Amino acid sequence: MCLLLTIPSELRALIIEHVLFTPLSPPVTPLQSDGIEYNDLRYKGWVGRGSKTYYYKPQSTASSSSCLSLLLTNRQISAETQMSLGRMKVDYDLDISVKDDLNLFLTWLSVPCLTTHVSTLYANVRLFGHIIEKCVVRSQIGDGGRLGFHWSFYAASERFLRYGIRRPRHTGDTLVLDFQSAELELAFPPEAVTYKHWSERHRGLDRGDQSEISETLSSYTTRPEWLCEYLQSWIGGLLHTSYYTSMFGQPLYEHTYWDYPDAC
Repeated sequence: MCLLLTIPSELRALIIEHVLFTPLSPPVTPLQSDGIEYNDLRYKGWVGRGSKTYYYKPQSTASSSSCLSLLLTNRQISAETQMSLGRMKVDYDLDISVKDDLNLFLTWLSVPCLTTHVSTLYANVRLFGHIIEKCVVRSQIGDGGRLGFHWSFYAASERFLRYGIRRPRHTGDTLVLDFQSAELELAFPPEAVTYKHWSERHRGLDRGDQSEISETLSSYTTRPEWLCEYLQSWIGGLLHTSYYTSMFGQPLYEHTYWDYPDAC
């Protein structure tokens, strides 16, 4: 086997870039036992009973940064690693697993280097399990009353903004959200079940509804486009900075510039 320093520099650069920028595989299932909930900062938005945000322990990697071991190997590898980082935009990959329309489990799949500026954050939002049940919705409490589910997303974004990006409104900073279903056993609701039925469930408006759609809703899994529309509408409400949402929209205004696509 050739030593790394004896192979052509072009091949060595490819190997370094592969180590830096190849993401890990996401967890197969969002197991609560593998995650820990961080409370080392005081969040502006709080999530009450029935909804929590969990952050996965780092997967089996040598450090929290893919570049750290390369930087510490020797001077030549360190210099070439820094050159690779200088040529490439620093993009991060994050897996957000959503379980039963309730709990979030976050796993960093790619952290090329420890930095205060991220060019692009790719967040793959994967849905597992069933649509939230009526009894669980009744116990959800968050800022603004019921609707505790989306505050888990707020806590995740607030944590990233406060610990990650330090350059507000910097051109080129991009958050890419890709919503997809990872549920293998449950089916999507039939065409007769619409986004309105799903959103009313989360808002607790179908509490007294005993129709077949309402009673069987939790036997299906959520359509990814519904969660996309739900969060887009909610974020838009925060950015309008009304009397009730101004304190929550402030971190988003201070650290980000939002540009919504035409379609999710």
